[in-house]
Amino acid sequence: MKVPAPPALSIAALLLALLGALEFGVLHLLAPLENRLLDSFQRQAAAGLSPDPQIVIVDIDDASLARMQARAGRWPWPREIHAELVRALQAQKPRAIVFDILFSEGDTHGKESDRKFREAVRGLDNVFFPMARLTEKEAPSMGVVLATRAGYDPYGLPAVLQMLNAMSASDSELALMFSTHPAPSARLDTLERAMGSQLDRFAGKPGSGRFEKLVLGQ
Repeated sequence: MKVPAPPALSIAALLLALLGALEFGVLHLLAPLENRLLDSFQRQAAAGLSPDPQIVIVDIDDASLARMQARAGRWPWPREIHAELVRALQAQKPRAIVFDILFSEGDTHGKESDRKFREAVRGLDNVFFPMARLTEKEAPSMGVVLATRAGYDPYGLPAVLQMLNAMSASDSELALMFSTHPAPSARLDTLERAMGSQLDRFAGKPGSGRFEKLVLGQ
């Protein structure tokens, strides 16, 4: 008995599936094309937007790197360069100075440069970084501060913690969170000790409910 040969279309589909699996798991040959497509989509989306006249972007581009080469050397620049930038911008009285640079490691140019940068930003409540290193004790109260500055209801975080505290720790969807983070009740206690009645100053602030929507997707 002869076994019929598989249709050419089925073989082609099988080969395509195999190539797709290899591309997804190993080869990644199409990654540059995907990146270019995403860049193109972002440029098209941005073309229809009007820039906010209140926002000024200080772009560290190739031309900037070339002009600063003699003074600052190669990237990353010494932190004292960023300190000078902060002082110059602060003199213009901006509402906010926002860095899109991670300062997660010590300055490779020395501790003195790090110290100058810390001194430049110390005490400024309008300088923001993309990442902050906080202890578990500091995180809840700082979360409320940042939420309030961003226009969210400062009571949103305590409300979310109370909601999580009422849920079962055995819930499969929450098991990982409960196993890797302090219990919501402990965070609420920490928040109460850190802030106490200070939250009462923000009662009725506009934006109520936005924080819960952001965190819980409601």
